[in-house]
Amino acid sequence: MIVVRCTQPEDVDALVALAKETGLGLTTFKPDRAALAARVERVRRTLAGDAQAFEAGYLFVMEDTATGDIAGVCGIETEVGLEQPFYNYRVSTVVHASQDMGVWTRMSLLNISHDLTGYSEVCSLFLSPRYRTAGVGGLLSRSRFMFIAQFTERFPQRLCAELRGHFDENGESPFWNAVGSHFYQIDFNEAEII
Repeated sequence: MIVVRCTQPEDVDALVALAKETGLGLTTFKPDRAALAARVERVRRTLAGDAQAFEAGYLFVMEDTATGDIAGVCGIETEVGLEQPFYNYRVSTVVHASQDMGVWTRMSLLNISHDLTGYSEVCSLFLSPRYRTAGVGGLLSRSRFMFIAQFTERFPQRLCAELRGHFDENGESPFWNAVGSHFYQIDFNEAEII
């Protein structure tokens, strides 16, 4: 039977092994034992009601009860951006026009913002390729929304999702290369470690 449950301290080794399967770009679920153990502890504090708003979060595992295998993971951060900035981008439109000059141009602009500060964030979604069969991934993803619906008092009214970015055939992030690298002057893999 496949079940989704909150992670437990005894899951840490399985979480590290699962994180090694993710490949590039899943920045909220890296194969770092100390970081994953700290995240599991943070989940414990959150469930006990001992976590402050800026640190509260949940991490769920999908378990195959027949084998004890951890097949997938997904998470919810309760309120992002309260302790450290939560950067996101907003696309806006700028129009430059002059009837006298016969000019009319429309441009899309990418603006860095903090508009999502205080939102809940669904994140860390990963299902091992071994378990990618009909309906399993949907259950894993939707389990977060079922949890939020069951415990609405634990979450703000607004929700955002963090999605893994695109990587090309060379393992490069075109978005990072075009935007992020100009601010930080390091490649994506270095930035992901920090």
